[in-house]
Amino acid sequence: MGASRSPAEHALDEDRTSGAVVPESHLVRRGRVEPKLVRPAGIAQRLSSERLRAALVLRIVAGVLYLGSAVFYVSMPRGTKPGEKCPGGLGSCTTEFTARQCQGGVIVEVPCRGPKGCFNSGALAMTCDVSVARDGEPCMSENEGKFACSEDHRAGLLCQRHRFERSRECTGPRGCFVANGTQIACDMAEQE
Repeated sequence: MGASRSPAEHALDEDRTSGAVVPESHLVRRGRVEPKLVRPAGIAQRLSSERLRAALVLRIVAGVLYLGSAVFYVSMPRGTKPGEKCPGGLGSCTTEFTARQCQGGVIVEVPCRGPKGCFNSGALAMTCDVSVARDGEPCMSENEGKFACSEDHRAGLLCQRHRFERSRECTGPRGCFVANGTQIACDMAEQE
């Protein structure tokens, strides 16, 4: 008594004896006919292929824009004089304690009187330390609404409309100082 056989095994025997061809949708393995695993060749494959192409195009475009902005950023402020016309609000360090920035379509020279001066803070970024400033001198666009200390540390200056203006007197024993590494504090305690 033989074991029961599947219809595919019967078809295999018939194929051997009759010389018939096994359909393409089936595969012969170890003497057995099995259906092939067929991936759908329809919309799913085209969609994933289109997504791959779109992702590649986006990466290329992003890379070109990144490099283009890097060249623009680095080349724009250098070599231009204060008062000349310029596009955007980009800036760069021109010396260890001076930066230039485009403000309102004109190049402005901004002193960086803080202890850190002017330095590159990334591939395309610069930082101008304006924790110390003089009343009436220009400030960076990023510092709008922020405070700095006067050079004698007796007053707090506020950056408004791209200029530092005397905002408060720091009459306490500590005067004006940098607290927590980044924030300007003003000691207004009465001296006895």
